[in-house]
Amino acid sequence: MGLKGNYFAALDVYFRSEFSSSPSPSQFLNIDGYSLLNGRIGFRASNGISLFVWGRNLANKDYFGQLLAAPGSAVQYAGILGDPRTYGTTLRYSF
Repeated sequence: MGLKGNYFAALDVYFRSEFSSSPSPSQFLNIDGYSLLNGRIGFRASNGISLFVWGRNLANKDYFGQLLAAPGSAVQYAGILGDPRTYGTTLRYSF
C-alpha cells in the first residue's frame, strides 16, 4: 500500500533593481541590482502531510541588503550583507 499524493518542484527568481538605502542622495549608499535563485522539491500526501527540501540563493550571490552611514561621521559606512546560500527541510501538516 503506497502513500497517495503529488510530487512537486519549483524554481523562482527574486530580482531587486538598483536602489539607494538612504533617503538622502549619496553615491556611497547606492546598492547595485541583484537576482537570487530559490527552489524547492517535495511530496504532498493526500492525508495533509507534505515534506519538501528548499534552497535560497542557490547561486550563492554576494549582495548588500542595506548600506548605512555611521552617525556623526562623513567617512565611515557599514554594510548589511544579504543571506548566503541556505538549505532546509520543511515538514507540514494541513487540516
